[in-house]
Amino acid sequence: MKICDLTQAYNPTSGGIRTYIEAKSAYIAGRTDWEHLLIVPGETDRRVSLGRLTRYEIQSPKLPAAADYRLLLRLRRVAQILEAERPDLIELACPYQLPLVALFHRLRFGTAVVGYYHTDVPIAYVEAPLHRMAGGLCASMARWSAERYLRSLYNQFDARLVGSQALAERLSAIGFHDPVVTPLGIDAETFAPHRRDLALRERIGGSGTREILIYAGRLDDEKQVWLLVEALSHLKARPGLRLVMVGNGPLRGALQRWGQTDPRLVLLPYRSDKRDLAALLASADLYVTAGPFETFGLSVLEAQAAGLPVVGVDAGALRDRVDATVGRLVPPGDSRAMAEAIGALLDSDRSEMARNARRRAESHSWTATFDLLAEVYQRCVTLGSAAGVPGVEACAPLEA
Repeated sequence: MKICDLTQAYNPTSGGIRTYIEAKSAYIAGRTDWEHLLIVPGETDRRVSLGRLTRYEIQSPKLPAAADYRLLLRLRRVAQILEAERPDLIELACPYQLPLVALFHRLRFGTAVVGYYHTDVPIAYVEAPLHRMAGGLCASMARWSAERYLRSLYNQFDARLVGSQALAERLSAIGFHDPVVTPLGIDAETFAPHRRDLALRERIGGSGTREILIYAGRLDDEKQVWLLVEALSHLKARPGLRLVMVGNGPLRGALQRWGQTDPRLVLLPYRSDKRDLAALLASADLYVTAGPFETFGLSVLEAQAAGLPVVGVDAGALRDRVDATVGRLVPPGDSRAMAEAIGALLDSDRSEMARNARRRAESHSWTATFDLLAEVYQRCVTLGSAAGVPGVEACAPLEA
């Protein structure tokens, strides 16, 4: 079987989607006789092949103010690659223009098409920014329209994949057909407490460091990283506290300027080597995150594997990742409540929380993830083969 991942959310510094796809490639290469095809945007046209793994990069322009993300617009080239490669199944990781190519390919060749709902677009990218700019009514109407579009799109796929039970319930409530919960996994050998490095801890925080908070991810409005900075400002009574942010994004410049006035904020670049990130996590005291739109929370799971309690927000998939045995959740948007939760945990004995966090992470393996996904893939491909090439009705245009 040949599996194709088709997405524009893949670049040298991208996060969870890239981690998921690379873990899938490793699973396919090590545990199956399948082939894996990846089609993504890139700086130039390029084809890279390694055994049964093939990656096509299609020259695409960068998105303004979106770090290293590119907009894959050459849909004819995507269609040509799909026709030449003839995958048995296409998995989509973004809901924009690429699904139209995948559905057209299914119409011609009967290829199964599934969609992984990695990002809750109606809430994160539609409602939240519009609420700030135009108010609640406009934001609610736009969110409703986005949900209607995505419901229509995803219900044409052969399967709808989601990372958490909370998200599955939300999507079911707005009309998505039978979302399949496929939790992501963790490399528990790389991310582990034994990576703790006291010399590294002193280098990133300075000689006066007593406590380190860490966040790893995109530095953008969606992740609400400013709320973490505001929480730090409420903790002025802790001069030995450091907030370490690891990652890139459109807010990096503004955060650097803030760091010039508060040296307790430490910015580090994106870590492409997972071992480097694992060492940073294990050398901190708490993981903090303020993003309310997580669909799984892979970075939280990596931090838990490193033995870190978590302070996050009571929203999205964080409700599945964090309870009172492994950390604290506070209301979204409340920096003072986050500061209070951080202070309370720093003043407590966190050893039992650290052990609980590690045990929880160990229950999420990539092998279990892709064993489950392989069953979904096989079912979709088998049903598609039994039905033959779908007719026009099965791949009708999106609802108005």
